[in-house]
Amino acid sequence: MLSKDLYLSRERYLVALKRMRALLVRGLRLRYEDSNEIGNKYNYCTWGLCSESKEAWPDAEDHLWPDEFVLWGRGAPKYLHGLRCPLQDMKRHNEGNGCFWSCMIFSTGSGEKPSKETVIQLYDRLIEQVEASQRNGEG
Repeated sequence: MLSKDLYLSRERYLVALKRMRALLVRGLRLRYEDSNEIGNKYNYCTWGLCSESKEAWPDAEDHLWPDEFVLWGRGAPKYLHGLRCPLQDMKRHNEGNGCFWSCMIFSTGSGEKPSKETVIQLYDRLIEQVEASQRNGEG
């Protein structure tokens, strides 16, 4: 059984999508890192929902440890169980464990990253889909 405390609700997911889109429109620069440090493997991308920045996730209710977020600024956004990031390439989703394998920022064979305009369009499409599912009572 899934604990609702660990996972972002669909309502908060929509808020997060809209906030990230707004950050992109305002000029958020692409920064990403793929750590290869043994025992400390992680990756993140400022344009995706894997970002842990306070600007992307300013609300304590969206964090796994809301008290630690408030007291010490520890960022740990809730998991997206059943929800997806706009940068997730669904054709590559099952190629490996973790979003690294399906993220457009990390998984492009050519090394070319999507443009900011393309990413904003991906956010627009996903926001539209989530809003439509909520209107239809699916969310």
